[in-house]
Amino acid sequence: MTEDFGSLPERIRADEGTPLCFFGNPLQLPQGWDGPSFDIEVAERPTLRATNAGFLVVTLEHDCKERAHFEHICEWLVSNGPLTRIDHELRKYRDYDGYSVVFAGNRSLHFHFVFNTQHLLEAPHDQSRHERWQYRHVHAAVMSNVHQVYWNAVVDLTDRLVDPPVPADKSSNSYAQLKRTPWGNRTLNTESEILGLPAGTLVPQLVLVENIRTRRSAKGGGKFIVEPEFRASHYIKDRKQYRSDAAVGSETEDISAGNEMVNEFGEMCQATWAAPFPKPVSLAMERGEWVLRFQNHPMDRRPSTVARGDHTTLLIQGQDAPVGTFRLPGELTANEIGDHLARRFGIVPNLPTPSVQQFCASELPYFDRLRARAGKAFKETYEETVTRTFPHISSSPIPELQGIYRQKLFHYLNNAMFFKGDMICTSGEGIGKTTVLFNLMQHAALDTAMLQVDRKVRFFVFAFRSRAQAEEKALEYATKVRRAFVLKTFWAYYQDACSKCGVASMQDDFKERSNILSVLKQIACSQPAVYEELERVRRSLWLADDGTSLFTGTTLIFTTHATATSWYRTHLNRTWHHPRFNPQMEPDELEELRGEFLFEKVVFDEPEWEEFAHILTDELHRHLSAHSRWRWQNLSARERKESFYRMKQSDSALATIDYEDYSELRFLDLARFERVHVDFASQPFGRENSQKAIYRSQDGKSFYFGPKGWPTADTTSWIFLTTESFTTDVIVALYKLKLGRPLLSLRLDNLPGIYPVAVPLVKSPKASARRVQELASEVLISSNRNVVIADGLGSLKGERARTFQGMKGYNGWADEDVYIVLTYIHPERYGRLNALRQWLQVDDTVIKYYAAQLSQAVGRNTGFRKRPGTRTVVVASAGLLRLIQTKLALFAPRVRLEVSPEAFW
Repeated sequence: MTEDFGSLPERIRADEGTPLCFFGNPLQLPQGWDGPSFDIEVAERPTLRATNAGFLVVTLEHDCKERAHFEHICEWLVSNGPLTRIDHELRKYRDYDGYSVVFAGNRSLHFHFVFNTQHLLEAPHDQSRHERWQYRHVHAAVMSNVHQVYWNAVVDLTDRLVDPPVPADKSSNSYAQLKRTPWGNRTLNTESEILGLPAGTLVPQLVLVENIRTRRSAKGGGKFIVEPEFRASHYIKDRKQYRSDAAVGSETEDISAGNEMVNEFGEMCQATWAAPFPKPVSLAMERGEWVLRFQNHPMDRRPSTVARGDHTTLLIQGQDAPVGTFRLPGELTANEIGDHLARRFGIVPNLPTPSVQQFCASELPYFDRLRARAGKAFKETYEETVTRTFPHISSSPIPELQGIYRQKLFHYLNNAMFFKGDMICTSGEGIGKTTVLFNLMQHAALDTAMLQVDRKVRFFVFAFRSRAQAEEKALEYATKVRRAFVLKTFWAYYQDACSKCGVASMQDDFKERSNILSVLKQIACSQPAVYEELERVRRSLWLADDGTSLFTGTTLIFTTHATATSWYRTHLNRTWHHPRFNPQMEPDELEELRGEFLFEKVVFDEPEWEEFAHILTDELHRHLSAHSRWRWQNLSARERKESFYRMKQSDSALATIDYEDYSELRFLDLARFERVHVDFASQPFGRENSQKAIYRSQDGKSFYFGPKGWPTADTTSWIFLTTESFTTDVIVALYKLKLGRPLLSLRLDNLPGIYPVAVPLVKSPKASARRVQELASEVLISSNRNVVIADGLGSLKGERARTFQGMKGYNGWADEDVYIVLTYIHPERYGRLNALRQWLQVDDTVIKYYAAQLSQAVGRNTGFRKRPGTRTVVVASAGLLRLIQTKLALFAPRVRLEVSPEAFW
C-alpha cells in the first residue's frame, strides 16, 4: 500500500512484478492529497469517494480450504471450459469488456471481470475535477450500486453455469474491497497448507489467463447489464435480480427500500466481522443524526446495541452481547454509512449535498437556529419547521412508515387548527388528510358550540368536488357518536320532488330565483304536489334517526365546492334549510334566519386553482364589456338562458363557456380585472418555434384575471387539502398578492420511504390528441383490470376511462392497473398557464401543470394506496418527453419515470 499517489507506476512488467499487491476500483483523490499537511487518517473514507472513471472491476474469489476445491476451480480455466462459457454469456452485453484471472498467492484465484461504465448518465465519467468532487456523494451511491449489480450478475451466472465447490466470498462484493494486483509480489504471512509453502515465501501473483477487449465490435451486444439511465434508487429492484435470457420477462413484486437497506447493511457487517451478530435491525435518523440498532442474538427482542452519529464503533449493550470491538464497515461513522445507504436505496434524493441531514433538518446548533429565526413571523417559522421535520428517514418497512407519517400528519394538523386564518396542506395521495381531519373537526366543532352564547349556529364543513363524494365521505364519517348531514341545494331537492311527482321541472321559469318566498309561492300555485313534497322533506330535513335535531354545531356538514363557495352570498339555501323557516315569514325574519346559519370552518378537498380566479380571453372580455350587467340582472332565468344560447350561436367568444359560468361573469365588475399578455419567451414550448407554431402563436395574446371573492367574503376560515404542489404555489401566491389574507402553508409531501415510486414509461406515437382514443381502446381491450387516465377520451369516458379532471378525488382504482397517457396541452391552455405566470409570479407553470397531472394520476394506485400485484404505467410521445421529462423529475419528485421497452398491453 502507498500514500505516494504521484509515484504510482503507469505499467507493471510481468518479469519484474510490483510490491504493490493490491489495487482497487477508481476513487477520487482526497482533498489536499498533494499538500504537506495531508493526513490519510482524516481523509474521507474510500467508500464515499467511489467514482466513475469509465470502468470498474468486479472480483470473484472462492476461498478454498481443501486442495481438491482449489484444483477444481483451476480446471475452469481450460480451453472451452466453464470460464469460457461465462465469458461467452457476458459478451452478449455492451458494457462487458473481459476478464483477467490472477493467482492470489495462497489458496484462491481472483477472477477480475472488467465492465465499461462510460454510458452511465447519473454519474458521468468525464466530469471535471471540480464537478466530480461536488457530486462525489452521487457518484459514490451510483457506483456502489452499479458494482453490486455487476457482482450479482457474475455470481448468479457462475452459480448457474459452474456449480462452485465453495460459495463466492461475500467480502468481494464491496466496491472499495481491495483486489490482488496482476503480477504483484506477495510475501506469505502464514504457511500455505494447499501449496505447502512456508511463511515468508515470495509468491508472484501470476496472471493465469486473460481476455480483455480494447476495441468494441460494431456487431457487439446490443443490451446492457446496467442501463445508461440507471439511478442509485434503481438498485432496489436490481438487487439480486440479474436476469439471464431465461429470466427475461419475469415479474417481481415491489420491494421495500427500508427492508432492503437493512439487509444490505447486514451483509456488509457480516462480511466485515465474519460473524452473524451483532445483526442490524434498523437505521433511522433521530434528532439530526443516524442511529443504527443491532440484535445481539436471535432472541433479542429489544435491541439495545447501537451506533450513532459520528461514532465508528458499536456501543455493545444488553444481555448475552457478543464480546469484542465492532467497527462499522469501511470504518465509516454511523452518519456516513446512514447517509450513504439512504442515497443508495432512494430513501432520500441522490443530491450533491454532503449530508442527508441537510435534506431533512438543520445542522445548526439549537441557539444558532433560534438566532436564525429572529425577526421571522410565527407563521413563516412554523411552516419552515414543519417542512424540515416531517420527513422520517429510516429503514422502516412501508406499512410501518405509513403509520408513522399518519401520526405526524395528525400532530401537525392538530397544531395548525389553532391558527386563526386559512390553511393549505399539501401531502401524498391516500395519506389520510380527510380522515385525520374528521376527528379534529369534530372536536373543534364541540369546543366552538360550547363557547357560543348567541343564537347563531356555526357549522364545521367538508366540501368535495361532487355530491357523490360528499355522500360517500359522510357515510365514512358517521358513527353512533359522530353525526353528519349532507347539504344539498334547494334546487336539487326541487328536482327530486318533480321526479317523484312525475311533473316537469319549471326551474327556468321563476322570476325571482333568489327569493325563496316568491319561488315557493309560484311552486304552490303551479305544482301543488311538488310543493307538498318539498314541505314534507323540509320538515324532516334535520331529524336524526333517534328523533333529535341535527341542526347543532356538533353536526358536521358534507357538501360540494360550489355550495361552500357560494354560501356567503346565498339567501335561498340558507333560509330554506333553516329548521325555523316558515313560508309565511316576513323578509326581515328571513334575513335573521340567514344570519344564524354560518359556516365556521370549511375543509376544502382537492381545490383547483381556477376556482380561485376568473380568467377571460380577450374576445370574451370584449363581449362582456359590450353588454350591460344591469340589464342581465333584470331578466328571469329562462330569459337569461334563451339570450345566452342565441348569442352563443353567433359569437365565437362564447364557444367554450357554459351558461352557469357565463351568467356569473355577467354580474361582475370588469374594472377589477387585470390584463396580462402571454410571453412565449418566458416559457417556450412545442416541437418548433416558428411564427406559425401552435404555441408560439399564443405570444402576445391577452387574458384578464380577477380573484374570486369567496375566500375573504366573510368570517369563514378555510382548510385546503391538496396533493399538488402547483395548486399550492398558485393559491399561496394569490393569497399573498391579490387577496391580502394570511395563509398557513403546510408542505407535507416529502415522504422518503414511501416516495418516489418507480413507474415504467412507455414511448408511443399514439399518445397524441389525434390518436389517444385508439391507444385507450387498445389498453382497455387488453385486460379487464386496465383503466385509463387521459384527456380527449370522447365516448370512451366512463368507469374505466377518466380524464385527468375526472379522476381527481376518485379512490376506486387502488386494485386496478392504471395507464396514464400524457399528451400535448391545448394551445389556449398553454396561453392561460403562461399568462398565469405573469399574473402571480409563479415560475414554470406549464411544466408544473404536467407534474400535477402526473402525480395525481400515479397516486390512484401507488404510495399509500399500493396493493400487491397492481401496475401503473405512463405513456407519452417521444417528442413531448423531450420537452418535459427532465423537469418532471424536479417538479414531480414523488414519481420516478423509468423508460421501458415493454408496452404492457
